[in-house]
Amino acid sequence: MRLSESDHGRAWLDQFATQDRPAASRLLDGLVFVPAEDLELEMRKKVESLAREGRVAWALYPVREVEDGESIFEPVGSRVADVGSDANVRGSVGWAIHLIGDMARRHPLLFDRPSLTALRDMKVRRVVLVDDLIGSGRRVQRYWNAFHRHPTIKSWCSHPGLDVVVLCYAASEIGAAALKRASAEKAKAQPLRVDAIRYLPRGRSYWSREDWEAISQVCKRYARATSRPHLALGLGGVFTTVVFSYSVPNTAPAILWVESKKWKALFPNRTVPPQLLQEIHQDPIQWSLEDVLTQLGHSRLSGGDWSRQAHGDYRQYVLLLALLAKGFRRATLLGDAMGASEESCVRLLKVARRFQHADADNLLTPSGLRELNYARSLHLLPWQPPALRDADFYYPMSLRGSGIDL
Repeated sequence: MRLSESDHGRAWLDQFATQDRPAASRLLDGLVFVPAEDLELEMRKKVESLAREGRVAWALYPVREVEDGESIFEPVGSRVADVGSDANVRGSVGWAIHLIGDMARRHPLLFDRPSLTALRDMKVRRVVLVDDLIGSGRRVQRYWNAFHRHPTIKSWCSHPGLDVVVLCYAASEIGAAALKRASAEKAKAQPLRVDAIRYLPRGRSYWSREDWEAISQVCKRYARATSRPHLALGLGGVFTTVVFSYSVPNTAPAILWVESKKWKALFPNRTVPPQLLQEIHQDPIQWSLEDVLTQLGHSRLSGGDWSRQAHGDYRQYVLLLALLAKGFRRATLLGDAMGASEESCVRLLKVARRFQHADADNLLTPSGLRELNYARSLHLLPWQPPALRDADFYYPMSLRGSGIDL
């Protein structure tokens, strides 16, 4: 299901003038809906990777809103104030608390929000701040300020030995860069290191320049009907497109989540209505390879039957080549367009370089162009390529018909 085809989506689109509805529909269909189970599964994998890093103690803390001037460790030796109470176990803080607690029970070297005294006694020198999204970066920065405010933490940070990682599902490129700059400005403190499953550009990376202009203009024009027109492209103009099942980030365009007497939001007060959640559960929002290829201008690839017959890994591989042909270089942008993690994109780029379909600068080679043209020529793919594996990823076109049994 496309979100623009849902009952709630159609009702929201009815607020737009006829000529503005195509751009508003592209905005809706560009949103990335992250079910709670997917969020937890992917983040568990990330935390599990920490647990496998030998005999190293990690302290895990959920990022939460803090007041100006607050210190996480005041008084000395206390736990994070009220962060584990039932009243606070909601939204992004709630899932992070449950995740940290469960992982700490499973792994003896992962510690659940230890006090300052416990940090000292256990000689912890690695800290993980867990969050769902780095949007503008302000919330994580405020939390880090409160964490770093205690003199003992400042002292540990001044010595190369306290490694602080912000672990999150998604991070906007703007927010991650701002967070790194802000933390680097602290006297003698090491910059925070961001480890995200997905990195987000402004809007969607596969939108054409014309689509981007049309969508952003619609966001700005109709934001005047909301109570927060200054957030037309989200807080700080970050323009994120991720929607979690429990919350919509304030870095998303205001017309999606801000209401007024003149405007009805699709996600009022940044919540996902239960009826819409039920509708999505019954008919999940699907990432569409065909839609992405169409918006990239690859009409022959998007209309061919090959993609419905091909193995999933080959579909992703052809999409990678199609993106490289359009000038995509960075794994972060490739991941956004492909609906994949940066790690998966890096792996596919290695495959492309191994078969000389891409060069060291991630430019499509003549061999890669021939492979792409081969896919364009197919209506039905006559063979099923094997799943990508470390030793035997994919048979390039040059080996087909050579007598090798696929």
